[in-house]
Amino acid sequence: MIVLNIITIGLKLLSAYAMFTFAIPKLRSLAVSVKSFTQFGDVLGISGKGFMYFTGGLELVTALVLLASVFLSEKWGNHTSIAAFVLLFSTMSGALITEYFIRETPVPMLVNLAITLLLIAISQLIIKFI
Repeated sequence: MIVLNIITIGLKLLSAYAMFTFAIPKLRSLAVSVKSFTQFGDVLGISGKGFMYFTGGLELVTALVLLASVFLSEKWGNHTSIAAFVLLFSTMSGALITEYFIRETPVPMLVNLAITLLLIAISQLIIKFI
């Protein structure tokens, strides 16, 4: 059980780091994010910048909830862990939909990262409910 807890904490920290890494370029309006989200906005018929800030904010919230779940008591930590992994699952599902159906050409590295984080979320949610 202790080993499983250590692995879970490691996966939370790794996932939080990845989500922070995804959020920062969007929230800072870095050129690469603006370019991508302008294209996404054109395809979807919405504000690309608004979509970029929404996505970056969602990624930041996901990272913060993942971090919070590491430090909260067992009772609150369990609820927070479930919320964190549901957010991670949802965010990465959206990322994969964006890569395959909205981006002109999917970026393999982003697809691989999204799939990895999606699998982490699924595995942790299964563990929580078994």
